[in-house]
Formats: sequence, C-alpha cells, structure tokens
Amino acid sequence: DEVKGGDVPEGFQQQELESSGMALSATAMPFKWLFSAVGWTSHLIDMLAPLGFLGRNKNMQLGWGEDLAQVLERSDHVLERVRASAIPQVTWDGEWREMRAGTGGGRLSILDPLKRWTFGDDPQREKYRTLMVRDGHFQSPMADLLPDGAKTVCFRCMLPKLDDAAPPPKASDDGGIGGIPWGGPVAVHFPATGDEGFSLRSGFYAEPLASRDGVASIILSMSYYGRRRPTAWKGYRGPARFETISQVLKMSGSVIEEGAAVVSWIKGSVSKGGLGLTNPVVLTGVSLGGAMSAATAQVTPSLVAVAPMLASHGAGPVWVAPSILSRTVDWHTLCKVPPKLPDSFVRELPEGVTAEPRVPKEAQNLLLQILERYANLLKYPPPPPRHP
Repeated sequence: DEVKGGDVPEGFQQQELESSGMALSATAMPFKWLFSAVGWTSHLIDMLAPLGFLGRNKNMQLGWGEDLAQVLERSDHVLERVRASAIPQVTWDGEWREMRAGTGGGRLSILDPLKRWTFGDDPQREKYRTLMVRDGHFQSPMADLLPDGAKTVCFRCMLPKLDDAAPPPKASDDGGIGGIPWGGPVAVHFPATGDEGFSLRSGFYAEPLASRDGVASIILSMSYYGRRRPTAWKGYRGPARFETISQVLKMSGSVIEEGAAVVSWIKGSVSKGGLGLTNPVVLTGVSLGGAMSAATAQVTPSLVAVAPMLASHGAGPVWVAPSILSRTVDWHTLCKVPPKLPDSFVRELPEGVTAEPRVPKEAQNLLLQILERYANLLKYPPPPPRHP
C-alpha cells in the first residue's frame, strides 16, 4: 500500500537509504519539487492526449464489429496456423540505396535533434558510417480478414555497408539479404502504438545497431497504420484509430503471424524462397511492439531471441484500465448493441453485472474478459527448452 509522508516511521527513510549506500544529504531536499513537477506533467499528458480522439476520431465508434466471433475463433488457432504456414513470397521495392548513419532515413523532422542526441556523435563508436536501405513487401497471412489497403505487409531492411568502396548490389543479385552476403545478427523491429512509419525505429534503434554493432534490421509495418490504412479511410488525416474491437484483434493477430512469417523467411531454405540464414535473430519492440515481439517468439518454431521493452502481458489492461487509450474508447457505443461471441467463450459475470452491457462499466468488464482470453501472452504455451 502507498504510504503517506506523515505515516513513515521516524528514521525509516534514513535507515533504508544508508543500508543501500545511497544516503542523501539535506541539501537534496529542495529538488523534491522537480520530481513532483515531473509527476504532474505525466498526469497532464495522460489527460490531454485523448483530445486527438474526440468526435469522429474516437476508438470503437462502430461498436464490437460484425466479424468479432470469427476473429476470436481465428485467434485460438494462431499457433497451428504459424506452424503450418509457408514462407512468404517477398518482393523487393527498387534497388538498395545508401544513407549516412544517424539521419533517420534521410527525412528531416522535429525529432532529428533528439535522434542525433540519442545516437551520439562519437566517431569512435561508428564502425560503419554508410548504411544500405531497401524496402520490400509481402502478403499478410491474415489477408483474408484484413480490409483492402491493409493486406500487404511493408517492411524496411537496413544493413551496414561493410566496404565503403564497394558499389551497391543490383536487384538481380542473389544470396544473402537481397543480394548482400550477410553473416551477422538480424533484429526484427515491431511497431509501437502510434508508430505509423519507419523513421522512429530507424533513427533510435536500427541505425545505431547497424553502424555501431554491425546488426542488420528489418522494420515491420502494422495493419491499420501508415501505408496500411484501409482504403475506406481515404481522406481521413487524423491519428490511426480502430473503429471496432474486432479491428484491434485483427491488428494484433496479423502482427504476430506476419512477424512469424518474417522469421520463417529469414531462416527458411533458399529452395523454398527463404534467405537460408543461420544467423542469430532477435525480435524486439517497445510497448505494443514489445508485446507483439514476445507473442511472436512464443509461436514461431524457429530458435529466436526476444527483447521486449515496456511491454504489457496483454491488451486488456491497456484498453480498460485508466489510461490514455481507455479514454479514447466510445464506451457508450459499446453498450448499444451486444457483441456476437463464439460458443467457446465462457464469461464470468461479477455480481450485479448483466450478460449484455448496459453501462460503460459493464462494457469495460466484458472487453477486459475478451482481451484477457484472446489477446494475452499467457494463452500461448511457453517455448520448449532448446539447447544450441
């Protein structure tokens, strides 16, 4: 339980600090206002962020979704689908292009100064100052459930140029990654909530990994985001939002299957359309991307490492608990028409809660149970122990 300042026993704080070797002098106390200001700032951001989702921009403004039962039943068979899926047919978009490390893919933005500060200007840490970039795409394994415009997975590949004097490979070259021989590690970056492009993950993660550590990166896109916004959204310029609960589940399910498809492409045999690489592969992401990378690592049959950052165990607390996202949900619309749920879904009804949501609190309870049942890392079995 949280302890108020007046409830702390005398000498308790000093004893704790001294025992850990971190005793603070009285001169540090005036800076207490700074920590308080940081806390109030975070609360202010949490309250103001949903303003971008007012009116037509609210999430779930069309309710639960007519295909919710179909999507939920599909999510129960992700493990089997991934194990039985074929290697995706990847198509490269154009030739390799060179870029200077630390420039965010050549696009200038207000975040570039922060990228340069994060990346640093220490030439001693830059082993490879020139990077190779190339985009590609393939059809999503969940294309049958995704809307037009979201069926194609776009990705960006980034490698360090090991020899600055060598000319860029041509698109017709075979072997390695798109014609570039590669024997180093590969990192697959999953998108976070609101990340609708490649530049953020390129500037903060892929470029430093390539130039400093010689790690290749594949940056994935996500359905309903960026280039993969549904064609029905044409003309809509606001932040990406989900019109139904089923869209949220289709997004998360497609990311997992698409990430597993990329892993099978990296490690699959060349004769079957894969790259045939035996290099170490790590799946990573921040927030939503971290959760999706962890879920992908659980279902893929290949040996991979996973580095999720700031990730939740599932979507339930993110959408239902008091948070930025929960304040963007049109809870009243979710109370108007009850969802169509599969027969396999067994709901627990707390005392005083009806099966059909009538008020926002009951809609929140139902949504939490749905997401905890179908969008939760604990639904997948842990990977079996593997020894190299």
